[in-house]
Amino acid sequence: KGEEGRGEGSGSGRGGVGGGRERGEEDDLPVAEKYRRTWETAKRHWDRLGPSVSRFDPLYGTALVAYTVGDDLYRDFNTATREAGRSRASYRHYAFRDFHFLLTKAVQAKAGGGVCYQVFRGIQNVRFTLSDEATVVRFGQFASSSLDKTVAINYGQDTFFSIRTCYGARMDDVSYHPNEKEVLIPPYEIFAVMAYHQTENGVHITLESRGVFSRRNCDSVNGKRPGEREENTGFEAAPEGKFPAISGGAAGAPKSRLGRLNV
Repeated sequence: KGEEGRGEGSGSGRGGVGGGRERGEEDDLPVAEKYRRTWETAKRHWDRLGPSVSRFDPLYGTALVAYTVGDDLYRDFNTATREAGRSRASYRHYAFRDFHFLLTKAVQAKAGGGVCYQVFRGIQNVRFTLSDEATVVRFGQFASSSLDKTVAINYGQDTFFSIRTCYGARMDDVSYHPNEKEVLIPPYEIFAVMAYHQTENGVHITLESRGVFSRRNCDSVNGKRPGEREENTGFEAAPEGKFPAISGGAAGAPKSRLGRLNV
């Protein structure tokens, strides 16, 4: 089980990241009609939480729950977010702006207080290599992790991350799958690469939070499976250090909900 941090984060820079317009509960469905069932399932789950979440914006809370349901909304959102990060032209066709905005605001609100967490993230069927130039990186998408190392291991060890996040939001009190002990890491958090080594099961990368970054002009990092074209994994280099050589490939379809670099 991962150890919970005790207020060691800087606590700065948490407001205003992500952009977007303010919304209210009276707005229309913030996702496409095809995801209505997921949204309604999430809303019912949120409503059942009752007084324990009464001070949290229900629209933000429903977005958090909808993300943890783990169905087509989650998969399509992550795929579209990675595609949108490729270029400004791709971003113009991004269909999840409202949902991305709500999820960003929800994570910011829930992660307040400067608490850091030691978490783990397992990925199956994609293995990454690291260049000596890599110093500071970000995931570039919402990335799930777990406080429980065993949970993360069960999702894969081809690439395994040990992460100290200070901007991630603890989700087990609201998640549709609370036993996963999830901490949701935002796309704008940047990390120092503390260690990288090969293991008998794959590769192990250790990351430590170094603040936030919100511009969209970072270099993307690519990973691919044999026989497929290069695709953006959503793991990007922040300007403080290039991370051009993180790439990998393996056969098999991705199946990890916590391992989102290739989903």
